[in-house]
Amino acid sequence: MPIRILSDDLINQIAAGEVIERPANIVKELIENSIDAKATKIEVFIRDGGVHLITVKDNGHGIYEDELPLAVTRHATSKLNNNNLRDIKDFGFRGEALPTIASISNMRITSKKNDQKYASCLEIEGGELKAQKPSNIQRGTLVEVSSLFERTPARLKFLKTNRIETSHCKDVFLKMALSHPNIEFQLNIDGRKVFDFKIEKNGNEINLDRLSASFGEQFISNSLNINYKKYGYNLKGKIGFPTLNSSTSYYQFLYVNNRSIKDKRILGSIKAAYSETIPKGRFPYLILFLELSPLKVDVNVHPSKAEVRFDNGREVTSIYVSSIKSEISKLNEPIYSNIENKSSSELFNNDNSNETIQNELPNKFSSFAKENSLNKFSIEPSAKSNEQTFSDQKLDYPLGAARAQYLKNYIISETTDGIIVVDQHAAHERIVKEEILYQKNKNKICSQLLLIPEIVKLPALQLDLILNEIDTLKTIGFEIEVFGDDAVLVRAIPEILTNSNIQELIGDVAQELFELGSQISIDEKIDSIISTSACYGSVRSGRILSIEEMNALLRKMEITPNSNQCNHGRPTSIKLSLNDIEKLFKRR
Repeated sequence: MPIRILSDDLINQIAAGEVIERPANIVKELIENSIDAKATKIEVFIRDGGVHLITVKDNGHGIYEDELPLAVTRHATSKLNNNNLRDIKDFGFRGEALPTIASISNMRITSKKNDQKYASCLEIEGGELKAQKPSNIQRGTLVEVSSLFERTPARLKFLKTNRIETSHCKDVFLKMALSHPNIEFQLNIDGRKVFDFKIEKNGNEINLDRLSASFGEQFISNSLNINYKKYGYNLKGKIGFPTLNSSTSYYQFLYVNNRSIKDKRILGSIKAAYSETIPKGRFPYLILFLELSPLKVDVNVHPSKAEVRFDNGREVTSIYVSSIKSEISKLNEPIYSNIENKSSSELFNNDNSNETIQNELPNKFSSFAKENSLNKFSIEPSAKSNEQTFSDQKLDYPLGAARAQYLKNYIISETTDGIIVVDQHAAHERIVKEEILYQKNKNKICSQLLLIPEIVKLPALQLDLILNEIDTLKTIGFEIEVFGDDAVLVRAIPEILTNSNIQELIGDVAQELFELGSQISIDEKIDSIISTSACYGSVRSGRILSIEEMNALLRKMEITPNSNQCNHGRPTSIKLSLNDIEKLFKRR
């Protein structure tokens, strides 16, 4: 077959394969055009999942009668000059949406400018202009798309059921409505009005009705506000509490300059920010808007414009990690009390007449509490049992008084209004990690020189990883040097890990570095290494603890940041209130 130039109609159909995969893509493109036209009200009508009919109506600027045919001509646009491809502020700048949609459907566009006496209507069937005639609508544009994929049946057979396609259309509608609170949005599905969002009275603030429709009421009451500025970027929005999470990433709405996007690096940074507070395989709820100069981001990576490329991806990801971690940490501030300065043995002084405990988390904590909340802690067995009687133990500590140990792993504690079950290994693991972090941040890392330096043999790849991170490891108390072709010599480890199995510890650190890869920051590497190391310095499951040791652990948890979750995001304690217990026994 000889080489030939493709017809414009076929070119448009091929382009449609990149831009239009399903009806929801049409909804997105048409709403974006309405937004670019400065509409203050956008109405969307969907029938039979959008395959039978999609209608988008707006009150924007409209299109002049003589320019209307150009609107369905490929690469014709009013939004882009020859010299500003990088400085893009509009959504539909490529001039592809309408012609590609028209090539795979029947389309009717009716539009009117303010200074026109009447509207003009353009009719296209399968990409072919059929007629242009006068019409009658108010200022704005009405686009009707019907018989979608009728000329491309192969594409049609890949569509899902009408219900699923409708769901995708609704998803696109909500994402657009959320990012433009200053525009009135209305969605009608199969003749029924589903959403009618009015303009947000507080300007550009997130509309709570739109937020509730997308995330549910629970998100509004279980979320934190983000407002973070750095490097010329502005990140704002809402992030869910770690306890509010999902098995999929559906509830993660990301925007760049109000454009809904999908970016693997940003998703990865969100995962890293929540890594210590959400179990693996779970995803937080969030909606985040990143504002930056259009010159710093390329939105022209793909015709769908869902992918973007940043000039400085590392800066962007660091902003997400820093801002999210900063807000989450406010949920886990240490509980302030006057027990910070006490050693483990002093926690059990029977003379508690002057002790006061604040059971509720204050909004702000004194610097004294933060400075002293991580004193050296040990729950080594005492030489002589000094266990308190049940009557002597105070129940009004936040985590109550230890009563028993279950299966050599769980501490059963009694409070004034219920029972708390604590995972002793997970809880102490978090305490150890926070102590190492505290020492590192204060440049007070305590290293323990080994009496006899230990030789650890490693596979070639893991050996290289350890050697590449020798300086990083030194910042948290490790002193390691190369030893021959296949081993390292460990001269010192963090003091808090003194009783660790050195071979296993270094092996696991090397494995952690391997799994992390090279795309994360030094701080993230250090954090992960500390999490891995802390496991070796913590009390093990299966170890019998005395009541004194259990209470010492509970008291230390109360003054340790993030102690309600282990280093892997799982809970360290679970509470059953008296109300919960009485419900189980049908007393309530």
